[in-house]
Amino acid sequence: MHDGGGVLPFRPWEEVQRRYYLYAHVSSINMVAKSGGKAMKHIKWQAPSVGWIHLNTDGVAKVGVIAGCGVLRGNNGGWICGFSKNISISVLV
Repeated sequence: MHDGGGVLPFRPWEEVQRRYYLYAHVSSINMVAKSGGKAMKHIKWQAPSVGWIHLNTDGVAKVGVIAGCGVLRGNNGGWICGFSKNISISVLV
């Protein structure tokens, strides 16, 4: 959820939501595209059982920053909440 340089966006919750909607759109396309002998298949998100939720997370560890984010989705695929956290300043070796 960083900009490639390890910098978190100004409003990370908006970026989490934007990426969620992009993922939901792309994952609703269930197709196989063939190019140059390779096949790419988009798979669709599968809902958890009734009464359960999915937690999807991501993180980054680069010189200067360690951060994580995630989203909770219900069994109907709806957004429950999202979060992001700048965990610490790091020096990777």
